[in-house]
Amino acid sequence: MTDQKPVVTFHVEVITDVSPDALYAELASECDVCVSLSAPGAAPLGLHSTGDPTCTAHVSLLGIPAISLPVLQDEGLPLGLQVTGFINGDAQAFASAAAIAALF
Repeated sequence: MTDQKPVVTFHVEVITDVSPDALYAELASECDVCVSLSAPGAAPLGLHSTGDPTCTAHVSLLGIPAISLPVLQDEGLPLGLQVTGFINGDAQAFASAAAIAALF
């Protein structure tokens, strides 16, 4: 991990000629990893559904490494904290996830 201060920013691109891959890659110069929820809430009880994949779709789209840490709870059920890295940044993502997990 670098000595950079934590940065929390939100980027909204409505119309752009830049690919999503390029926009996400720009973040690599600003932070080591991105952290978000793995889902909007805990998975529903039972086996009929595994939950809402909305928060993980970008990982498949961009082909980036992601680690879900089961460190949060929603109404007593586990809720993951997702750590996403950058292209060819698997080792950095895992190292950052381990450091974050140690905080819980």
